[in-house]
Parts: sequence; structure tokens; C-alpha cells
Amino acid sequence: MATKAKCPIDFDHHLLTDPPATYEALRAEPPVSWSENHGGYWVVTGYEEVAHALDNPEIFSSQLQSGPNGEPQAGLFIPADKALVPMIPAETDPPDWRPYRMLLTKRFSMTATRAMRPMVEEIVARRLGAVLSTGHCDMVLDLAGPIPASEMLRLMGLDEDDWAFYAEPLHNSLGYPIVNGWLKMPATYRCLGSRSTGGGARATRCAGLGPDVRILAALVLA
Repeated sequence: MATKAKCPIDFDHHLLTDPPATYEALRAEPPVSWSENHGGYWVVTGYEEVAHALDNPEIFSSQLQSGPNGEPQAGLFIPADKALVPMIPAETDPPDWRPYRMLLTKRFSMTATRAMRPMVEEIVARRLGAVLSTGHCDMVLDLAGPIPASEMLRLMGLDEDDWAFYAEPLHNSLGYPIVNGWLKMPATYRCLGSRSTGGGARATRCAGLGPDVRILAALVLA
């Protein structure tokens, strides 16, 4: 693949005031550019170039790694996640990536998701009914948050009405500010682990799941 790179460009995805216009301008330039922000990283905007990067993990790695001094390197985030907690399977490379991906594919293939349609419609109808009864709606808090979270909890045999119980710590883990150079994500994940495997009915429901679903639950919740 022969692609002319433009180096460097003044680009920081954290500081965009008009993302659509910025990316449209980038796509009008050579499809591979270099930004010196956050220690330096490549900005790839061409379809063929992005496909090439995704198809060659030995060159373009997604693996979250530890550097020579213990600092995080690579991964999906720029700058790299300072907590060194990989997002599985996205922050893994082959051969580690395939077993995780196959586990998810089995549960979320096109055939499997089509079979979920009645469940999804039921949950959506219930959430819409709750919104209509109040006369007002927050798209995130009333629909975009609870609907997919409720679906995942039902698939894992957990109480879907507990969606906020699990979702809030996960959302907070991604929104925590960096304190003394480190994110607070590990503490949040430990909190989720204690919630999903603690005593009472939640532990009973988790114990009754099949082994592959328990692994999937661990990927989502732990």
C-alpha cells in the first residue's frame, strides 16, 4: 500500500470544536497524517488505509502494553489508558483476540440477535411506557442508558431493573479524571466485581448461568 503521509498536522481529537468539519478537511488531504500531540500518533482517514491497518495487527497493534518503565503504550486510547486495564477483546491482538471474539460472536451473531427481537421490543415498549407516563424524557437516562443495559442483564440472567446498579460504576470509570497521573478505573472494576458476585439473589443467579455466559458476564462486568 503506497500512501503519501502529511507530517505533521495540528490535530488533537480531544480539543475539536467542530468535529464534522475537521474530519471532512482531513479527508481532503492525504489519508495518513502525523500529529505530535500526546507523544505523537498517526491519523488515518482513508478507507483503504484504515482497512489495511485493521487487517495487519502485527504492524498496527491494538494491544495495551506496558513500556520499559511500566508506562502504558498503544491500546485504543490516546493518550494510553494509564490504568493498564485492557478493554477485552478490543485491546488484544491475535492469537489472544480470537477466543474472546468467538465467544461474543456466538452470542451476538446475526441469527442470535434476530432471535432477541421480541425481548428487545418488550424492553423498549416498557421503557417508552414509563417515559410517556411521566410526560418528559431524557434520551440518555430514560432510553439510551437503560435499554441496552437491561437487555444485557436479562441475557446474563440478572435483574434488568438493576441496570443503573451496574451501569453507573462503568460509566464513572470512563469519566473519571486523571488523578496523580492515574485513572481510578481499577477501584471501579473491583466495585462491580463485588456487586455481581456478592451474596444474595445476584450471586444465586450468576451461579446458575452456563460457563460461556459466565465468562461473557465477566467480560462485561468485571
